[in-house]
Amino acid sequence: MYKKLLCLTILVLAAGSISHSEGAVIFFEELFDDDNFVARGWYDGTVLRTTAEHIPGSISSAEFHFLQGATKPTNGGGVRKLFTESESVYISFYIKYSSNWTGSNQYYGMHEFHTLTNLNSAHSGLAYTHLTTYIEQNAGEPLLGIQDGDNIDESNIGVNLTNITEERSIAGCNGDSDGYGDGSCYLPGGGSVHWNGKRWEAGEVYFQDTPGPYYKNDWHFIEVFFKLNSIVNGKAVADGHLKYWYDGEPIIDNEDVMLRTGEYPTMKFNQYIAAPYMGEGSPIDQTFWVDNLTIADSRPIRGDTDNDGDVDFEDYTAFASAWLSEAGQGNWSLNYEISQPPNGTIDGIDLDAFAENWLVETPVYLLDNFELYTGTAVGDNPLTDTWDGTGATEDYYGLETFRVHTGDKSLRLLYDNSYSPYYCGVSRTEAPQDWTLGGTTEGLSLWYRGSPNIDEMYVRLTDSSDRETIVKYSDAWDTNDLLAEQWQKWSIALQRFIDNNGAFDMTAVKTIEIGVGDPVSPEIGVAGGGQLYLDDVWLYQK
Repeated sequence: MYKKLLCLTILVLAAGSISHSEGAVIFFEELFDDDNFVARGWYDGTVLRTTAEHIPGSISSAEFHFLQGATKPTNGGGVRKLFTESESVYISFYIKYSSNWTGSNQYYGMHEFHTLTNLNSAHSGLAYTHLTTYIEQNAGEPLLGIQDGDNIDESNIGVNLTNITEERSIAGCNGDSDGYGDGSCYLPGGGSVHWNGKRWEAGEVYFQDTPGPYYKNDWHFIEVFFKLNSIVNGKAVADGHLKYWYDGEPIIDNEDVMLRTGEYPTMKFNQYIAAPYMGEGSPIDQTFWVDNLTIADSRPIRGDTDNDGDVDFEDYTAFASAWLSEAGQGNWSLNYEISQPPNGTIDGIDLDAFAENWLVETPVYLLDNFELYTGTAVGDNPLTDTWDGTGATEDYYGLETFRVHTGDKSLRLLYDNSYSPYYCGVSRTEAPQDWTLGGTTEGLSLWYRGSPNIDEMYVRLTDSSDRETIVKYSDAWDTNDLLAEQWQKWSIALQRFIDNNGAFDMTAVKTIEIGVGDPVSPEIGVAGGGQLYLDDVWLYQK
């Protein structure tokens, strides 16, 4: 353990000064350490009950105790708290179930936690809204769900309206909006107004009955992230996020879902609700506990103790001050107990987790991930309206939906550098932008998938005064990398572009060009050419 800490110390001293980015925006944290919930903004229902059951280093937790036959826990109905409106929401908490926990023993499970949006009131019901999210588990299997019954077009029940109108529901009754099925559509209690529902399941039991890493009677760290999908030219794009981590392991991971239509471009998350409920009543007397709830706009970085967006010298100093401390001692903190689940000591397991993110690149500005384009022909948002062919490329580029790094789309470039001018590329020009982001940007990164005939790759930039600078793969990287038909990351420090043209203005970049070959000193390439795939072009910080 001491060798590990010494090695990291050497890395810290060698790193020098580090530029900072912004971390996750924490909307609120609830530690459940006392009963002053109303004073902290909780409302609607009775107060949460605290108990001596808690995670290491905590004082108490929230207890949800169901008596046999009860539909709600003994603390009463749901409790809520508003937070700053946001198009994304991250929710994390520790949870533990009693050893006899069975849940509802119904196929539809028991409801646990939810979010609502600004399109519904602060006291809105949950099952019939413009969007309700569900965080729960059934028979030990985690799941995420949604409902948007208030958006249903009652005159077109069972009709797929996805390509017809934005005035429709996305969780059921009006078709499959994102390829994850039609959802459910039903009339509750014999009524005349339809409700709906759609859910994503983990596929395995994670809260298990027997002792081990998945034992339900141990504390487990749960993280969930929802991000609303984009609206482009008044139409919804299936690029919303829906994610679930169990003790740091991603078990539901989708970035291509639809959570709203173009009818509601101003929709934002703004409300968290804890409302455990068993519609048929609890089959037995059973309990679960929740501790250290966090609501934020994005997933914090493990080891980023000061929440500035990176794991750097300041974080190391704080972490080292608590080295080998135990829960209850002065320097111990859950901020440093970052391995999951926590064991109550800041030790080598936590150091391994800390080192995973040491000085990692933090993407801060997305230049393009190609998800919002609809094609290369005339349409709502064709690729060719934004990207142009350069060199010998002409029209030999388009969207790729099979070979992608993330999401559903990448850019496919067909090249043959045996023809003049012996290089092929794609370029994008827009209003000049400050790529330094006020002096905080470290570099440019992109993901590429090569082919056996690539001998050179380049990125060329043009500023507002038409000055150019170019970085080639052969400048500092092994060109054998380009031959591999697998996704690889190319990270280029902005300083390299400046070194190649000292007059270049990195605060006024208007064109980026990415291609195969050498446009400065072109040479005849291998006959037959090949294909280059591009995805996830970002500016990053360290």
